[in-house]
Amino acid sequence: MKANKYTSAIIDNARNAFVSMDIQGKILDWNPKAERLFGFSHDEAVGRNLTETIIPPELRDAHTAGLKHYLETGEHKVLNQHVEINALHKNGSIVPVELTIVPTESDDEPIFIAFIRDLTERNEASEHLKESLIRIRKGLIGTIQVISNAVESRDPYTAGHQLRVAKLARAIAQELGLDAEVIEGVRMGAIIHDIGKLHLPAEILSKPGNLTELDTVWLRPIRMRASIF
Repeated sequence: MKANKYTSAIIDNARNAFVSMDIQGKILDWNPKAERLFGFSHDEAVGRNLTETIIPPELRDAHTAGLKHYLETGEHKVLNQHVEINALHKNGSIVPVELTIVPTESDDEPIFIAFIRDLTERNEASEHLKESLIRIRKGLIGTIQVISNAVESRDPYTAGHQLRVAKLARAIAQELGLDAEVIEGVRMGAIIHDIGKLHLPAEILSKPGNLTELDTVWLRPIRMRASIF
């Protein structure tokens, strides 16, 4: 009796939904977290068919077929594994969840226990992070383009050179089989490979002929910084 009380206390206060069902798919137990997650009270849920209660219509045939196949052959694809699926709320809305189903026995009868974790907050946080990264990426690309334009405006004799280098660098990266993120990084780096020109006076950049000794003084800080990297 004490063991049953302890077990009930753990299940009732679990952070994740706890649902059990028999081999016909009838719900046997439904803890408070399941009530909050799916909108059905304990009394409403117990005795209902699990498939018709929380499985979206488009997934019900596959769920039923999988259960039937397991009972007939013992073979399974999802038992004892963490599976992310969309579940159905009482109000008809979709709830993203992580589902773990464990086969066991109760009074010598086979049953299934499901531990269900709500993924709504995690997925929302992931979407916010993706949106933030997209905004940061757009800002970075815009900044790089401004720098590139500034460099080209300083040296009109090589206008278009940076874009040509960027295209060539991207083509080489693609030929090497690098992933998309690395390829884009190579392309953006190539766009501003001449950033050092921003330091130089326009009269040196556009000067025809050889540089004088005085002219080379302007180049030394650039060479010093380059040697650091």
